Amino acid sequence: MTVRLYSRSLDQSSHAQVSRGFRDALQAAGLLAGEYPLDVEPLPEEPPRPGTAAPHGVWTGGLAGLPLMRQVGRHGRRWVMVAPNSNRVPPGILKALETEATDLLVPSAWAQEVMQDLTGKLPVTVVPHGVNGEFKEHPALTELVMREYESDTAFRIAHFSTSERQRKGSHELVEAWELLLQNKTLPEHAVLILVLDMPALNKLVLDYDGVLPKRVVARTRIEAEPRAMALTLNTAHVICQPSRGEAFGMIPLESLACGTPIAATACTGQGEYLRPGTPGAIVIEHGDYGPIDDWEKAVAPTVSPDAIAAALEVTYKRWAELKTAARLAAGHVQQTWDWSRVLANWMKELRESK
Repeated sequence: MTVRLYSRSLDQSSHAQVSRGFRDALQAAGLLAGEYPLDVEPLPEEPPRPGTAAPHGVWTGGLAGLPLMRQVGRHGRRWVMVAPNSNRVPPGILKALETEATDLLVPSAWAQEVMQDLTGKLPVTVVPHGVNGEFKEHPALTELVMREYESDTAFRIAHFSTSERQRKGSHELVEAWELLLQNKTLPEHAVLILVLDMPALNKLVLDYDGVLPKRVVARTRIEAEPRAMALTLNTAHVICQPSRGEAFGMIPLESLACGTPIAATACTGQGEYLRPGTPGAIVIEHGDYGPIDDWEKAVAPTVSPDAIAAALEVTYKRWAELKTAARLAAGHVQQTWDWSRVLANWMKELRESK
């Protein structure tokens, strides 16, 4: 056993999901020597956590506190998962990476280009994120959403954001929704459901002076385990993620694994699995790089309300076709993006470098 995992374990954040995927795959491969949960403070009477001298330390938590890996472990190689949201990362984080890590892991080819441009000191390896096995179709919910569409009684578009910043395209999505209402492109029963972290929800409310556009439902994001999150994705007719900056973007891929159609940008990390012709998906057109509030002088692809509105109009008109395609391809998505499969090549490297 060759790896100690420095993980996040107590919530359902993206760091925790990635940590869970690495934990399960490493354990199944017989490579996990121990785990150091970064969000669980060691008790004074607690015995030393296993894996202190494992040849490899792998960090999948937030990037604050990176020196801990050398303080509590003795690893010949120290791998750190980095997920940039634009072409920049904070200088302090970059300095910590170059000081504490021997290798960087990134979840997409786009993220690899970003990190290689920012640092020439460290090797950068692409290890895509995976899909938890709980993300799958639930036939009863499929029957429900298909019946609602066929009877013209409901159409739910859902969007998820864990950031109040510009990278998720949430503001442009709401502007697109206003265009769709103005043009009467969608039926009267269509609703836009925004599932947001509290800072993102507060910003949205402030942007609209406390009065959201008609048929916009804003909800606070809950700490849903994969099974519960899969049920939520199954109840939507379409998931819309017009992101400008994603290191990977797990929600659209998890949606496709559930057989739920998506409308999403195929730029930055989402391009790792999404392109025109992907079954069950409508690609939202993006524009040239422009300023983004991720960090000073940061840029990322732009996305316009018009492009989002156009994609959602097509999604509604072709929904029955998209739903069928998404359902037929869901099993392939689950198999292709299983955590053990996406980590296989990297785990082989670990074995060979013992």
